[in-house]
Amino acid sequence: MRRRCRARISTSWSSGSRSPAGSCLQLHDTAFNPNLRVSPTPRGGLIAGSPERPEATLGREPRFPHGIGCRRAGRLYSSFADRHLLEAAFVTRILAVGAAPLPTESRGRLDASGLRTWHLVQPLLAAGHRVRLVAVRNEAAYDSGSPPVIEERQGALEYLAVRGALFHRPEQLQRYHDDFEPDLVVGINTYPASRAVVIETQAPIWADLNGWVMAEAQAKAKVYDDDVYLSHFWRMERRILDRADAFSAVSRAQAHAIAGELATRGRLGRQNFGYEFTHHIPNAIVDTQPPSGGPRRLRDGDARLGDDAFIVLWLGGYNTWTDTDLLFRSLESAMEANPKICFASTGGTLPGHDETTFVRFREQVDRSPHRDRFVFLGWIPTAEISPLLQECDLGLNVDSRNYETVFGARNRINEMVRHRLPVLSTQGTEVSLELSRSDLILTSPIGDASAFAERITWASRNPARLEEMSEAALSFAEREYSYAATTRPLQRFAEAPRRAPDLGERVPFRDVDFYRSVPVTEAPFEDDLDPGSRIKHLEDYLDRLQSSRFFRAWMLYHKVLRKLRLLPPHRDNE
Repeated sequence: MRRRCRARISTSWSSGSRSPAGSCLQLHDTAFNPNLRVSPTPRGGLIAGSPERPEATLGREPRFPHGIGCRRAGRLYSSFADRHLLEAAFVTRILAVGAAPLPTESRGRLDASGLRTWHLVQPLLAAGHRVRLVAVRNEAAYDSGSPPVIEERQGALEYLAVRGALFHRPEQLQRYHDDFEPDLVVGINTYPASRAVVIETQAPIWADLNGWVMAEAQAKAKVYDDDVYLSHFWRMERRILDRADAFSAVSRAQAHAIAGELATRGRLGRQNFGYEFTHHIPNAIVDTQPPSGGPRRLRDGDARLGDDAFIVLWLGGYNTWTDTDLLFRSLESAMEANPKICFASTGGTLPGHDETTFVRFREQVDRSPHRDRFVFLGWIPTAEISPLLQECDLGLNVDSRNYETVFGARNRINEMVRHRLPVLSTQGTEVSLELSRSDLILTSPIGDASAFAERITWASRNPARLEEMSEAALSFAEREYSYAATTRPLQRFAEAPRRAPDLGERVPFRDVDFYRSVPVTEAPFEDDLDPGSRIKHLEDYLDRLQSSRFFRAWMLYHKVLRKLRLLPPHRDNE
């Protein structure tokens, strides 16, 4: 595959010399490697490589400041290699397909997919790559009169926030791809990644699967009592599995799950042996300092929440894996134990995904004798989140026992830690276990409402200890969950993107007699074939069946039985 690279190359004359023979060719690179070797390619590009870094093609005729093309540069290098200082600037053109709005925008609402999109894009820009970001919009955050495509340009970033119906059209994404000619395509979040892999491209595709969608599908099927959602989510997932060249996951457990899925799709064949398909990119904390101060919406705006109230906060939506029964029972018990404890909640239902869990929780609260100590703010503008977090005393996260909890992540925990808000969470997600091992957050066993209520009560009586924990948690997160630290696998891939060894060609599964290594003849079962391909598949199977010895023997057997009049004669028109 042709590798486009923008290399800043200049010539400098050695002292006392004005001829090319005394020149020094320099390729500037932020990561200088004295062992780097460069050689010309037939197309006039350069090959750069070293024992530590695989060779990567440097482009299609980049122009040097003095008009020296790649061919001439290659000849200069070949002639004067012993006098050249070589550095390489690998500037990759990246088409990112993600979600909007981004946390850098002043929109009314921000969700996890937008956070994840900027989490992966920002480090690529910081590394000097050129990025075109095509993002599907969450229309709840945009005015009804907004144009179908909102385009912004800032430095090396071209950002297009696209209305959902337009984003879903393959020809639209194809057009964005073709006139940009990317070296790498990055699909961020499952749905955008499922659209990215539809693009016809020879460029490598990195698919970021932000949470294991099949575990989310199971949780949704449970809430809505209907397994139909499994096939919907699996169609998205398998399309990505069949084409992408590399994958990132929010937890190590999810990375292992993706490897298992790849095996079921015939991607773990001999060609990919030793190839690293999956990478761990945990959710990061936003790398800008939250604004301090601001209006006190809770304590000054609600008479029930004075300065002496201990406010516990729920931040964001109530998803299918949220254990609202435990949340309600534990809050009830804690409020009985300490009359200063109050509960505040932002968010609510997740339109189009989960419109049941939050409604059920509100119904429980409305019947509670402590209902006056529950405050529901709904979805609030992004700009109001920081002041709100700063006036609360404890942030909550509650998960039920399910596979999404095992494989998933929790942005609300990251956001609370970023704002120095102490956290109490049920144990289960990778981030909750990692932070609790160092006593950076409070935790409670999944499903134990009395233990969760006890932790809330203890927290309300130990504010000094909570402050120590929140400061330590922030220090840890700034070190381990920064944008730069978490995205190292993607940054390395972007330096030298490449296709997976199998080029997306799946291994066709055939049943084999293990002891004799003989193929076993069975009817095909391909649940993902379209009708036309299914018919062709069955026709091929029938052709193989009719040419088999078993079929010929079976037909001969029937012919003999008819000769002996043990079977009725064959009637073609019957």
